[in-house]
Amino acid sequence: MTIKDSLLGIDVGSVAAGIVLISKDRQILHEGYGFHHGDIRKTLEKLLQELDLSRIEQIVATASTPPSIKAEQRYHNEICFTTAAKNSYPQMGALLLVGGEKFSLTTFNAHGQYLGSTTNTSCAAGTGSFLDQQAGRLHLHGIDIGSTSTKAVLMDDQCLVVGGFYTRTAGNPLMAVQNIFFAIDEIAKIKDTTFSVIQAGTTGSGRKFIGKLIGADNIIDEITAHARAAYQLNPAVDTIIEIGGQDAKFTT
Repeated sequence: MTIKDSLLGIDVGSVAAGIVLISKDRQILHEGYGFHHGDIRKTLEKLLQELDLSRIEQIVATASTPPSIKAEQRYHNEICFTTAAKNSYPQMGALLLVGGEKFSLTTFNAHGQYLGSTTNTSCAAGTGSFLDQQAGRLHLHGIDIGSTSTKAVLMDDQCLVVGGFYTRTAGNPLMAVQNIFFAIDEIAKIKDTTFSVIQAGTTGSGRKFIGKLIGADNIIDEITAHARAAYQLNPAVDTIIEIGGQDAKFTT
C-alpha cells in the first residue's frame, strides 16, 4: 500500500508555472519552474514527470491557477507568497514580488505583522515579463543603477564602447532599466543589427536588485567598477574623484 505523505502546490501565472512538493513537516522534497508560453498543460506535465504522484495526499493551488487545474484548496497569491517567505524569514520587513504582468510590495512592522501592500498597473512593460524577455535575448552588458541616474554601456570583445545609454532613475530603477532596454531596441532597429551580448554586469546602489532580475554575471560595487574602468582608459591613473547623486568618493 502506497503511503500518501506529501502535498503538492501549484502556481500558474501569466507567463510561468511553478510547483513544489512538501512533506507533512514542511520540508521541501521537490520544486520546479518553467515558462509555459501559453501551453500550461504541457509545462505542468513536464514539471510533474519526475514525481511519484501516488504519494501525494493533497493538491493546492494559487488563485491565479486556471480552474482546469484540479485542486482541493485555492489561496490568494499574495497570501501564499507571504506565508512562504515568512516561513524562511520570520522577521522580514518587506516582500517584493515581480511577476510577468505586475509587481507588488508588501510591508511588515518590526514584529513581522502585515502593514499593507501596493501593486502597479497590469502592464508587462517594466516588470518581470519584460526583463525576462530582454535578459534572455541579450544576457545583459554593463548597467550602473544609481540613486539619481542609470547608465549602461555596450562593449565589443576588444573592450571598445559601441553604445552608451543614460536615463534618470527617478526613484524607479526597474523603469529606468526598462527605458535602457527600449533604447537598445531602437538603436538595433535603426542600424538594422542584432546585439549578441555574452556577459552582463551591474553596479551602483541598485546593482543587487537589478542584477538578480536580469541574471547578471557580475554584481560589483561602484568603487571597484570605477577603478577598473579608469585603469582601462589610463593605466597610469592614481586618483579618482566620483561625484554621485547622494555622495562623493575620492579613491587613490
